[in-house]
Amino acid sequence: MKNKPHHKHSIEKNENLDFSTDLLHSKQEEEKKFQIELIDTNNIVKSPYRFNIMMLLFTFGHLKCKIISKQLQITPGNLDHHSKILIKNGWIKEKFIFEIRPLKMLEITEKGKDEFHQFALNLKNVIRSLRLDDD
Repeated sequence: MKNKPHHKHSIEKNENLDFSTDLLHSKQEEEKKFQIELIDTNNIVKSPYRFNIMMLLFTFGHLKCKIISKQLQITPGNLDHHSKILIKNGWIKEKFIFEIRPLKMLEITEKGKDEFHQFALNLKNVIRSLRLDDD
C-alpha cells in the first residue's frame, strides 16, 4: 500500500516556506538600514607594521631598512618578516646598495603604489562617511 501524500501537510510546508521567505526579506530590509561603508580588510596591510611600511615607501619611494626600523621602532628581524610578505605579494622589492658595506633598501613597486593608493582612497571614504563634527 502506498502512502498518500497529505495535502494538509503540503499546505503547512508552503506556509512555512512563505513565513521563512518573509523572515528573510524582513532581515534583509533591517540589514539595509544599518549598512555603512566599511573598509576593505586587505590582508596585506591588515598589520599596522605593514601599513606603516607602505606609508613610508608610498611617500618616499625607497628607504634603507635601518631607517624604516628606526621609524617604526621594530627590530630588523620583525621588519624582515613583514617586508617578505609585502615582497611576496609584489608590493615592494629589495635593493642592495654598496657603500662601505652592503645596505639593504626597500622600494615600492608600481603594483604596490596602485594597491596602496586604492586602499588609502577606500580608507578616506570610510572616514568621510563617519561625519565627524570637527569639520
